[in-house]
Amino acid sequence: MMRRFLLPAVLGLVAAGIAVMALSGLLDVDRENTFIQGEMDGTRIDVAAKFSARVAATPGRDGAPVRQGDLLLRLDGTEMEARVLQTRQELERARAQLEKALNGTREEEIRRLHQQHQEAVAALALAEKTHARCRVLHAQQAVSTQRYDEAVNALTQARARELAMKAALEEAVTGSRQEDIAAARAATQALEARLQEVESMARDVELRSPVDGEISKVLVDVGELVAPGYPLVTLIELDDLWMVIQVREDQLQDVRMGRLLVGQIPALSGKKVVFRVDYMAPLGNYATWRATNNSDSFDLKTFEVRGRPVKPVPGLRPGMSVIFAWPFDPVMEDGH
Repeated sequence: MMRRFLLPAVLGLVAAGIAVMALSGLLDVDRENTFIQGEMDGTRIDVAAKFSARVAATPGRDGAPVRQGDLLLRLDGTEMEARVLQTRQELERARAQLEKALNGTREEEIRRLHQQHQEAVAALALAEKTHARCRVLHAQQAVSTQRYDEAVNALTQARARELAMKAALEEAVTGSRQEDIAAARAATQALEARLQEVESMARDVELRSPVDGEISKVLVDVGELVAPGYPLVTLIELDDLWMVIQVREDQLQDVRMGRLLVGQIPALSGKKVVFRVDYMAPLGNYATWRATNNSDSFDLKTFEVRGRPVKPVPGLRPGMSVIFAWPFDPVMEDGH
């Protein structure tokens, strides 16, 4: 008799337990259609160096609030200062070359070249007379063939020197060609631009915050050698936050650009926040396609939806969860 009453009692207790678990949500019955969970995100800024250097100091600390212009990190600028000095010296030399091309040869240089040309003319005249005399004597067999060849060679060298000195004198008198002036001017302008570049880089030995925000992470230590473009400090701009949720396309019927959605922030004691949708786009197919039934009749895609708070929310930070009831609660345009 006891067994007859015991079995129905046990079955009744099991059924009651299942009902309680289903009502409490422990069995996750149709739970995906009751809420959609997302999280807050914000603008992250990576601060990097423009040149290779060693880290000299890191005044910024993880989690510290910063204002625009606050010092985050200091680099060793010894090598950059040397590059600035070298570029300045090269620019001075280029400017001197340009001035020389514009002003032409000095009068002293022209007089010196004129004197050398006159000496070359006199030497040529002497070589011509010596050659003529040796030619006559060689014909009379009064001098050797070697002596005559030496006279011929001396005449050839005298003519070449006279022509060279004449060309140098004409170039000095005429001045630099326009092509030479243009080349000297271009070289000067290139070095001026290069000097501006290295001076700008030298000023960046102190990395400062470009915005108001908070230091998320200092990624380097003092003494570490860093490369150009390598992130050194990551900032979070707390004034530019948005929520991100992933919604299946069969749940998008109530979502559109500009729509107001109300969500709860568990980290802020369940505070309700109104968001305005300003971004909707499908996620990559490789990760979001899902068959709706076993027969693969069609697939559902997942969309990423973003929205910004309608009003500033004190204490709201990136990474906090946001819970939305689904179907989405209707919200009036005034946020209520």
